Amino acid sequence: MKYPTFFGIDLTSTEAKPSACLGLDNRSQLVYLGFLTKNRDMVALLGFYSPQVIAIDAPLSLPTGLCCLEESCSCKPEFPRKYRQCDQELRQQKIPCYPTSKKTFIKDLIYRGIELKTSIGRELKQASQVIEVYPFA
Repeated sequence: MKYPTFFGIDLTSTEAKPSACLGLDNRSQLVYLGFLTKNRDMVALLGFYSPQVIAIDAPLSLPTGLCCLEESCSCKPEFPRKYRQCDQELRQQKIPCYPTSKKTFIKDLIYRGIELKTSIGRELKQASQVIEVYPFA
């Protein structure tokens, strides 16, 4: 069996909607294509294939200083800008991106992305690199 070197996940904001998952080998040949709904199923699939790089199309972190995205929480961004540095750099290059702030409309996607990344790190024994991707950019 050929195992993927790269694995991509087009994450949805909720487990009620399927997320597209794709695996490519070291020659960019397709070795897996499917849709999964549960984070645990994605983690199990990644555990089976053991890819070197896992690319997730969703924010995987919060701005420095924030512990959450809840407006009722007193946590504040560490820097004057409200967004993550990567979001700020995209905006400086005139590339639009979803806001990763307390006023965001993609809060569920951000929380799910962070949760999935954490689960991958906790559950997988091999050293996969988990990266955030933004195909629009």
